[in-house]
Amino acid sequence: MPRDIDLLTSNTLKHLRDRWWPDAFTTFLEDTLQPLPDKRILDVGCGRGTAELAFLERQNSGGQNHGGQAASAWLVAIDIVQSRVREARAAAQDRGLVLPVATADAVRLPFARASFDASFAVAVLQHVPDPIRVLRECVRVTRPGGRIVIVEPDNGARYFFSSLESGRRAFELGTEFFAALATSAGDPADPVIGPKLPSLFLEVGIEPVTVQLFPVPQVRVGAPAPSVWDARQHAIAAVVSTAPSEALERLGRDYLKAVGRYRDRATAAGPAFVEIQHTILFAAIGQNAGEEEMPVIFSHENEKR
Repeated sequence: MPRDIDLLTSNTLKHLRDRWWPDAFTTFLEDTLQPLPDKRILDVGCGRGTAELAFLERQNSGGQNHGGQAASAWLVAIDIVQSRVREARAAAQDRGLVLPVATADAVRLPFARASFDASFAVAVLQHVPDPIRVLRECVRVTRPGGRIVIVEPDNGARYFFSSLESGRRAFELGTEFFAALATSAGDPADPVIGPKLPSLFLEVGIEPVTVQLFPVPQVRVGAPAPSVWDARQHAIAAVVSTAPSEALERLGRDYLKAVGRYRDRATAAGPAFVEIQHTILFAAIGQNAGEEEMPVIFSHENEKR
């Protein structure tokens, strides 16, 4: 699985499922969610099925530490983007897995109350205007006492170091460009939601259990290959092409030029080049604090009799 999260190409860690998913994170989810054959687990915002495929690949490689059950026996997935749902379903089918996956909005989950023993979402809340609504839906569809796991970054705590002044300048321009782009779009999402998760849990009736941190580092020593620079500049150019105003487009072009200068200086520096990127993911583990509904044995009418 690729490991190319790049702070120069985005202001947020929005490509986590596609570009960051180490074995340690799969192990964390397995240990936390405990995917047993008699449990139903909901993946809210599955993307292209990264979690599902990670579980399946581990199972096929012999890591069947939960009874050797296929992921489809217990895992249900939804995503709001229909093309991603199709990709997730096709990827599962290619591996001989029938994955229950559907197109749905996280703020209106198409499931009855207490349908699942656990639910989880990875890098979803950083994109939604009202994360409380999503969390309330997770509470609604998860049984009382069930586990809820939410993973989000702190995009305001990004660390970037370059041995070249041109690199530091490029990062500053990129931060300015992406922030201006988000402001112009009126994006109400909270980019630093990760460390706030326990407080949000309490608002919706989730009892916080613990928070686990996952560092997302990238270290380059020696000039990056041309393919790295090509990918960077292509990704930035794609964003610049969507700029809604001439001023933003001009800022984006300046950023592209800065990255080009950075590329030239890095190539000239050769083995003396150093670049370090780092940010943090917050994995908040909680428990649905709702009480089990007791069956009605006697109604008031029966009591009167």
